[in-house]
Amino acid sequence: WQSTAASRLANFPDQVDLTRRVVQLMGVGQFIPGHLALLAQVLDILDPAQLNCILVDMWNYMKVNVPGPSSYSVCETTGLVYRNFGPYSEFKPYCDRLRMVMLANLEKVSHLFKMYFVDSVKNEYAGNMSDQIHVNGTT
Repeated sequence: WQSTAASRLANFPDQVDLTRRVVQLMGVGQFIPGHLALLAQVLDILDPAQLNCILVDMWNYMKVNVPGPSSYSVCETTGLVYRNFGPYSEFKPYCDRLRMVMLANLEKVSHLFKMYFVDSVKNEYAGNMSDQIHVNGTT
């Protein structure tokens, strides 16, 4: 995508489709957190330079967080295998560029932005606060 920085994504429908499918596969396989897998749903609002930068962020995440068998756990109640990516703050730097592009196009992706970058962070914060209250012995 770096070589197409002066073009539009619409000029490369096959490459956009392939990129979307690869990102979806990486998300389903839990190689990347849902916040980064969101890229597959918002490809249409990006220009090639933005897509290139976000893919580089994704690659940098993958270099630092190489998935291996020890990265996955099995849910005791359902038997499903899952990967706990930890709190958003641990992978936030890799999502910042995507978040900023979505923020600039909020009228098109507001529901996704709210779900991934507002509600999930708010829920994480609320969970951390209840854990702190529980640890300190106050209720």
